Amino acid sequence: MQQRALLDHLIELIKADYPDDLVRFCHLARIIERDASDDEAARRRLRVYRRYDIAGFSSSLGREVSASNELRKKFVEHFADVFRDHPWTGRAQGTLERRRLEPRQIRAVALRFDPDELVLDKGKLVIVDVRIEPAPAKPEDVGASVEEAQAKREPVILVIKRLFPPDGLRPKGRSVKWVTSSLNKLPEFKDNPVSEETVYRAFKDMEAALEK
Repeated sequence: MQQRALLDHLIELIKADYPDDLVRFCHLARIIERDASDDEAARRRLRVYRRYDIAGFSSSLGREVSASNELRKKFVEHFADVFRDHPWTGRAQGTLERRRLEPRQIRAVALRFDPDELVLDKGKLVIVDVRIEPAPAKPEDVGASVEEAQAKREPVILVIKRLFPPDGLRPKGRSVKWVTSSLNKLPEFKDNPVSEETVYRAFKDMEAALEK
């Protein structure tokens, strides 16, 4: 199964957490890119994050470029915060061995999109083919059916809905890591803490329920 590009993860996160900002970003991107749809224009503006950007030299588009750059910076910083503790892999440029990346390497200023890279140590180390991997299953979940896995998330969903009524959707600007930490401070999970992966999937369950 083909893994998703970082840009796809980023756009999905922006749609969920900053929908109003995304509308504004698409509007600005359309002005800058001119000949593209809103969606494609937004993708183009995200692709040039910390890369050569010819639009940045346009005196007539200075205000739009500056505003879009501020939003883009906000999006990428939030993306790095939300996904930092997920499993990431990549390979050093010029090598073939794919390795697990460390959370400290997942920094907004290091991220590059399309191609997916991390530029570290002032460019001395470039990690290419960067991907966010699915979290490994817990031993007790191996072999469990989809229904069983969802049933285990039900108590988590109930508490999340209590914390973030009425639908339990993650508040804007709050990462899965922050929500997980908050849940594990509650009496319900003090002795049996939940993982970030469980919380992430619980949010996905609630989003899917709202779309039905």
